[in-house]
Amino acid sequence: MDDNKNKPMGWPILYTLATLAGVAVLAILKACGIISMSWPVVIAGLVWVPTALLLITLWVATLLIWIGRTGKKIREYNRRRKISRTLDESMKGLTLNGVGPIYGIRRNKGESNTDYEKRIREKLGLSPHSLPKYETMEQLTLSNVGPIYGVVKKPDESWKRYRRRILKAARTLDTVNVQNAPKPRKE
Repeated sequence: MDDNKNKPMGWPILYTLATLAGVAVLAILKACGIISMSWPVVIAGLVWVPTALLLITLWVATLLIWIGRTGKKIREYNRRRKISRTLDESMKGLTLNGVGPIYGIRRNKGESNTDYEKRIREKLGLSPHSLPKYETMEQLTLSNVGPIYGVVKKPDESWKRYRRRILKAARTLDTVNVQNAPKPRKE
């Protein structure tokens, strides 16, 4: 025989005891003259005290659910933001690794994307300040990474819109690991 079969009855019993205690406290306070309610209102406490207790319980439960959902949304927002930042950095790294060897420049061990890009720009004769930051590299990055996710730039599409479509396609993956993404097929 299961000894735990009466456990679900704990909450209703606790609720009934809390209600009776609330009504008893009201009756004692009325008898001592501390509160100025009429006796019919105190007796009606058998109805409104449990209702008030139930409403308070529901309000607290709703508040806890709302706090939990908000926390989950914040964690999801931070996760997506981290994926987006990682994807941006990986996209740039993939392009630099593909573009650098074209101009005879290899990445040094432990070299950051910024330093590697600076060396490529110097080799091309571009000073770091001659163009808006990442204009050329951004376009190279997007045109190399887009096909990996099956996104091709439309002729009249802006680079910003193209970037958004690539990020959207990448976010559909459950885990984003661009470094291990499949290479685009040569047709």
